Amino acid sequence: MPATTTTEAVLAALDDQPDATTAELSAVTGLGRSTVGKALVALEHARRVRRTRGGRERGRRRPDRWTTRPAGDKEPRADGRLRRGVLRALVAEHLRQHAEVEHTPTGVAKALGRSAGAVSNALDRLAADGAVEQTSITPRRFRHRR
Repeated sequence: MPATTTTEAVLAALDDQPDATTAELSAVTGLGRSTVGKALVALEHARRVRRTRGGRERGRRRPDRWTTRPAGDKEPRADGRLRRGVLRALVAEHLRQHAEVEHTPTGVAKALGRSAGAVSNALDRLAADGAVEQTSITPRRFRHRR
């Protein structure tokens, strides 16, 4: 059954192609980049998708990447906080998706839109569990364990 709205088309494309850029989603859906971008921002505010900031590489801005939110993150607790272990899973997934880069807690926090302190705690826990490795003490940097 074809999608009937822009939002449904974008969500369907993200299900088929997670971690996609606005341009990639535009090509898949046949919608304009501006239209897809507006739909993604609306979906982000509705907490149905998550943006991973592209950052910069060699002075050039890299495009943001979008994915649907994990099942455990779709329904935050009544006070707006994530359920136990969800942030740790989000942090681990972010590092896995960007395994070629060393990450600071602040950078991961900005990418996920979460508290730097909470992300720092999650990184410490993941490092203690062996899921990620700490590559630098000052400044603190982490990367996905290969």
